[in-house]
Amino acid sequence: MSWVGYSTPPQPVIQGQLDFGVLGTKYQRDGSEKLANALRGLEASRGDDSYSNNIVAHSYGSTTAAYTPTKPDIHVDTFTTIGSAGLPDSVDNASDLHADHVYAGQAQNIWVFEPGRGDRRAQTGRLSWSHGQDPTDPDFDATAFGTDGVPGDDEKLSVDDHNVHTKEMRGTWTPTRSRSTTSGRPRRATLRR
Repeated sequence: MSWVGYSTPPQPVIQGQLDFGVLGTKYQRDGSEKLANALRGLEASRGDDSYSNNIVAHSYGSTTAAYTPTKPDIHVDTFTTIGSAGLPDSVDNASDLHADHVYAGQAQNIWVFEPGRGDRRAQTGRLSWSHGQDPTDPDFDATAFGTDGVPGDDEKLSVDDHNVHTKEMRGTWTPTRSRSTTSGRPRRATLRR
């Protein structure tokens, strides 16, 4: 099941606004409660544990989603971040999330003005005064997985940008990688080098 049920903050300056809400917590807290309610509804309708409950979140979505499995009544099997714009500072270790496994993937961090391939947005999001935690940091204790791709494997292309697209878009995230982490096989997403 895919869930996209929250309002994202505008991108300051890029969308012609001087709203820096992307660096705060209002949007993420509001979205987190909506995601928690959706997960509660799913659990109530299923009534058993015969299904796997996973969160895969990209960019600011990982910032928003990270609040959800910190709630005492929410538990997920896996929590995966892709190009995270930073997790809330209150989540300073993977153990703070009520998840059996926490995975994190990130393209090479580069600044907006740097030449070359890499993620120009996630690192900027982590400059926030409230969500600066990088889930790929070894001290965070998530299982970091590579995004460098596998030469000759059309399912595992390198991630060269911040955007998430299908495999037809070279240099972006593919659904295969998400399937690898949600099924507990992050090494299939590619090894971190």
